[in-house]
Amino acid sequence: SYEDALDICASKCSIEIHKKNRYDHFNWWNIKKFNKMLGAAGFTNVYISAPEQSAAPVLRNNNYFDNEHNKVMMYVEGVKN
Repeated sequence: SYEDALDICASKCSIEIHKKNRYDHFNWWNIKKFNKMLGAAGFTNVYISAPEQSAAPVLRNNNYFDNEHNKVMMYVEGVKN
């Protein structure tokens, strides 16, 4: 599958480079992987969000959050009771 291919690519990356420089890392995410990981961590109501569209008002304020201008972003939120 596509996800298996991405996992294989990620597994080929040097863990030593990851340890030496946190910016030289490789991983991949999609909504399916986020749902799986966040669900395993006890999060519920996982959903796709958008810039300055969080359910939490403080996270909509770009003075405090989301003030980086990255080229690729995915916004996912969840609730943990």
